[in-house]
Order: sequence, then structure tokens, then C-alpha cells
Amino acid sequence: MLGVGRADAERVCQSVGLDWAEDATNADLSRFRAGLRHRVLPEVREMRPSGAARAAEAAAQLREVGDLVEGLGRALLAEAARVERGFCWDRGVLERTHPAVVSAGLRLGFAALHGGRFADRLRARSVRSVVDAIGCGSATAAERTNRETKRFVWKDTEVTVTPREVTLRSIGDE
Repeated sequence: MLGVGRADAERVCQSVGLDWAEDATNADLSRFRAGLRHRVLPEVREMRPSGAARAAEAAAQLREVGDLVEGLGRALLAEAARVERGFCWDRGVLERTHPAVVSAGLRLGFAALHGGRFADRLRARSVRSVVDAIGCGSATAAERTNRETKRFVWKDTEVTVTPREVTLRSIGDE
């Protein structure tokens, strides 16, 4: 809705029979979002009237990139071997894969192990720690052989990074 003004949004709702509702927090300037909307954005609009349209275009492009990365992550998850209560990848495959795709594959695997629940609780920093331990795009076979095994725990899921493989496994009672 970045590229749609309030009046247009109200007309869209009216045209499909929806009542317009105003969230009371929109007027509370102590809230960051409301402060931005009422104090900062008017100044930005004055400086760059096309800013909202350009932001909407950028958001659409980011959604497309996000969809692409998620699709590649799904393909990476589909390539994983199924193991008891989890998934296993050849570490060399993950090392040669872009870190964003590996992150997506790990997140999707985590979500699959939990029936789609808890994915919103998986912090980017936690996923990044595993991706860094894997060494996406950075390790040679000799470097992999000399590495220690590393373990990470996400909620009731363990991620194990060995010199040869990466395993994502549920360790909970589910």
C-alpha cells in the first residue's frame, strides 16, 4: 500500500463494501511508526514527491528477490537427504551455495520440522551463525577436513556442522 494514498485506500475499501477503520495508535505520536508518519514523511514528501511511488517500486523488487531466494531455498531443502527427525546436506554443496539461499533452506527446514510453527521466532543472527560456520563460498576441501564439528540449538532443533555434512534435526518431544 506504499503507493496508495489514504483517500485512495478508503475508496478501495468502500468499493468492495468494507468499512474504513482507523487504528487509534496511528495518532499516538509517542509510537515510532506514528511519529514517522506524522513528522518525518511529510518532510520527505515535500523534498521528494515521488518518494512513496519509488519506495513501492523498491518494495516490489525486494519481494521478487525474496521470492527468488525462497524458491532456491525450497529447492535446496528438496535436495536434502531425509534423516530421522530431520534433514542432512553435503557441506560442500552448501559451501558453494549463496549464503542467502542456505539461510532460506535452513529456515524452511526448521519450519518443516515444526509443522510451520515457530519460524517467526528463528532469529536472523542464529541462522547467520550457522551459515558462517558452514563457510558458504569460502572453504576448500582441505579447510573443511581440518574443521571441528559445531553444534547450534534453535528452540528444540539442533544444527550440526561437521567437516562433511550439515544436519538439521528435531531434538524435542514433538
